[in-house]
Amino acid sequence: MKLNYRQKLYFYILVIFLIFFNGGIFSVAAIQNTKNIKAQQENLLIQNNIVLQQIISDVEVVYSSRPQSIPLIIKQHGARQKANGILLQVETDNDEYIYSSFDQQIEFIGSDPSKISYKIDTVNGVKTFLAFSKLPRPFDNYNVITGFSMQAVFDDWRDTIRVVIALSVVFSSIISVVLYISINRLTKPLMDISSAAAKFGEGNYSVRIKEMSKDELGDTARNFNLMAERITTQMDNLETMANDKQRLIDDISHEMRTPLTAIRGYVEYMQAAKLTDEEYYKTLNIIDRQADRMQKLSEGVLSFTRLRNEDVDRTTPVNVADLLADIAKAYSIKAQRDNIYLSVKSPSYLTIKGDRLLFESLIGNLVDNALNACADTAVKQVAISANSDGNKVVIKIQDTGIGMSKETLENIHKPFFRADKSRSRRRGGAGLGAALCKEIADMYNIDISYTSQLGNGTTVTLTFTS
Repeated sequence: MKLNYRQKLYFYILVIFLIFFNGGIFSVAAIQNTKNIKAQQENLLIQNNIVLQQIISDVEVVYSSRPQSIPLIIKQHGARQKANGILLQVETDNDEYIYSSFDQQIEFIGSDPSKISYKIDTVNGVKTFLAFSKLPRPFDNYNVITGFSMQAVFDDWRDTIRVVIALSVVFSSIISVVLYISINRLTKPLMDISSAAAKFGEGNYSVRIKEMSKDELGDTARNFNLMAERITTQMDNLETMANDKQRLIDDISHEMRTPLTAIRGYVEYMQAAKLTDEEYYKTLNIIDRQADRMQKLSEGVLSFTRLRNEDVDRTTPVNVADLLADIAKAYSIKAQRDNIYLSVKSPSYLTIKGDRLLFESLIGNLVDNALNACADTAVKQVAISANSDGNKVVIKIQDTGIGMSKETLENIHKPFFRADKSRSRRRGGAGLGAALCKEIADMYNIDISYTSQLGNGTTVTLTFTS
């Protein structure tokens, strides 16, 4: 039998409620019964001590003068206690029985005179509290077992269970009926929404839901109606977004410019300079590293539009000083070519966590933008610095370049936005660098801020929270 949502909801809530409701009732009753048993045990231990003291007192009187009378005194005590409903068994360490008012032999447990052992057992069909004691010296060869009836406590527990079961059945029946009526009333709007959604899925885009309430279900109905009214427009928008995404993927090759710039610079360096074998292989290693980075980037650039939905590495520690040094080294040839002083300052102990390649892309884009901004200025300086601020790592890229206007600062993270289109084309920019930086920063909750004025340079601040 296939259950619909309403029936499933009813049975799930009913079962869960009954489990907790009845479980709670029985748990409370069980806890109270345990407390009653414990209190009764404590009371019976006190009575056991009184019985023992009476035996010891009488035995001490005759111990020195008439020790042969001890068994008789114990039997007399046993008879008196039996008349009071207390069973008594006394034996010696040699298993010689002195007296027993039990109908069956009780095995003695316990050997320490300073401790009293006890348990609850069924004796003669009655729940009985059994206490096992050894008399103190010089009577420690006598083992005493006393039995106190606890049947009344267990009878009360059975009566309590019967009452609890009866109440549980009554209340559970009432709750089941009330819950059924309530679920039907509450889920009717949901059933209407489900029916409308099914028709909508079959292509009936004119279907609408009557708005009957102002709660969440009413909001859902209104939202469904809004969705139905806007579905055609949304389909057109999806097609436009698909075209924009393809254009973004085509243009994101801008990111490839960073490793290409480094490779080109080192190739020119190898062509122009006379290098030793060590310098030659060291330069080749740098070129190989940049080529490897370009290969990895070429595999990853096509997934740019999916960055926000991708799971990224957030645990791998990255040394900030090494990261900035590598970025500065990659851009050193470009800086030298344009006579720009590029400096790096960072403590060696700072670390951030994440994907090193993405961090290189983020900071490398910002450094590249700073170098481009300084290319046509009189004072040409780009400073990369890092420091700690409490539990945060702050990286700054400062330049003495042309600066940015207020309009540029407001639109800098928009894809394809270029403040100076002629200069961007001359420098090979596609207007994606800052947008890509913002995407990466958002992935790692990095705060990225710009401080700039036309003609006074720019400072970009990246704040990494641990």
